Amino acid sequence: TDPASATPGVQLNAIVKSGGNRMKGDVYFDYENSRWQGRNVTDALRSVGVGEGQRMTKYQDPNMNIGGPILRDRLWYFGSFRDQQTGVTVPGFPVENPGSFEFPTRLTNITYKVTYQLNRNNRLGHYIQWGGKFQPYRGATSTSYLDTPQRQDSWSWAANFEWNGIVNPKLVHTARYSTFGYDWADLVTKIMAKEHPEHGRKFHTTDSETSTTVIWTESEPVAKALPVAKALLGSKA
Repeated sequence: TDPASATPGVQLNAIVKSGGNRMKGDVYFDYENSRWQGRNVTDALRSVGVGEGQRMTKYQDPNMNIGGPILRDRLWYFGSFRDQQTGVTVPGFPVENPGSFEFPTRLTNITYKVTYQLNRNNRLGHYIQWGGKFQPYRGATSTSYLDTPQRQDSWSWAANFEWNGIVNPKLVHTARYSTFGYDWADLVTKIMAKEHPEHGRKFHTTDSETSTTVIWTESEPVAKALPVAKALLGSKA
């Protein structure tokens, strides 16, 4: 992690594969289940609410990609798909009944790329990558009740258009336009926009340090509509 970065976490530059004149691809699959792990949680630890500790309950990760020619020596394609599903236990979660509750995560990636040889010295390229994340108990910890974590069901995308050219043996150039975006809808705002359209945009949510979804409003009249959001969310907030 670069401390000077505007956002925390790993920053990557990646080059998406390109198709060629031969059609080829790869398929592979990773798998693991809870029976392939040992257990070291004692009855004494369970009695104080540890549950099953941090365990992998499942892991499956199918991957496939294929690339090849659309027009030989001129136009090529490449596509890939990945659907990773994992499950782990969270020590002490949920507070009301800590145990072997499964914390699931699903990550889906779809990518396509086309490349076009405009002429001997110029090549055009374009790709789009979609990434989905589903995590119905985001933020679950040993201080969380079952109905307090956030539900994440989001998509993100990255895309570019690129022009690579050769001016002479000593000078080459790349021109590129790139874009990135995501869609992580605020569930409370969506519910209230439907049930109370006059107040829907005046509800806000915040993750607290205890992983509870805090719902806050801008005025007393808006707050009076809050029971609707609480009932539909099943929230203790």
